Amino acid sequence: METTKAAQGHQPGTPLFFFYNGKRFDATGPTMTGAAIKEAIRAQGGTFDPADTLVLEGNGAHERDRSIQDGDPVELAIGHGEGPKHFISKPPTNFGADVGTHLPPVETHFERLRELYPAANCTAISDGSFLIHIPGLFLPAGWSKSITNIWFVAPVGYPGAAPDCFWADSDLRLAGGHLPQNCGEQLVPGTTTRALWFSWHVGRWAPATHDMRTYASAMRSRFEQPL
Repeated sequence: METTKAAQGHQPGTPLFFFYNGKRFDATGPTMTGAAIKEAIRAQGGTFDPADTLVLEGNGAHERDRSIQDGDPVELAIGHGEGPKHFISKPPTNFGADVGTHLPPVETHFERLRELYPAANCTAISDGSFLIHIPGLFLPAGWSKSITNIWFVAPVGYPGAAPDCFWADSDLRLAGGHLPQNCGEQLVPGTTTRALWFSWHVGRWAPATHDMRTYASAMRSRFEQPL
């Protein structure tokens, strides 16, 4: 009889649980469908709007957030290198709405960003996130070039989920020719462009007050530290 990875990884007696919007909820088994996870959230006093999409947050910089449909199975076993899963909800997108309709945060925040960077552009990615590109960002002293392209992702669930990490031109180096700390070359999400990935995070993200300009400022602060 074939067993799933979740069943193999789960140790008897180990509590099964997951997090939704930062709150812990008990799981009913090592594998649950999206519909069962929503039901468990509601049964334990949580709320989940039927119009929203359940989103499994990615683990680290190399794993993207993933939308979970009602029939999708999710392994919730903890152990053997697997930590508890973290979920958020994503409200329906409404780009292209008629004038007078409330604009979604991604679009309104992007328009604010363009007040500072008029050449910036925003592209939807198939997983529901958005790629923001700022061309021609001027750099301070300490770098191998004075200008670079910048990319970052507004993730699924933004602004409830913060942008995390960014990309610059693949040939960008420190003034001495060395690779900057906590960097590596990889593809820009949703493109075939190879770029220099920076592991850089906002210390505290407040969805009600922070926006894309906040993260742009955080990126600039990284360039002010040429190391």
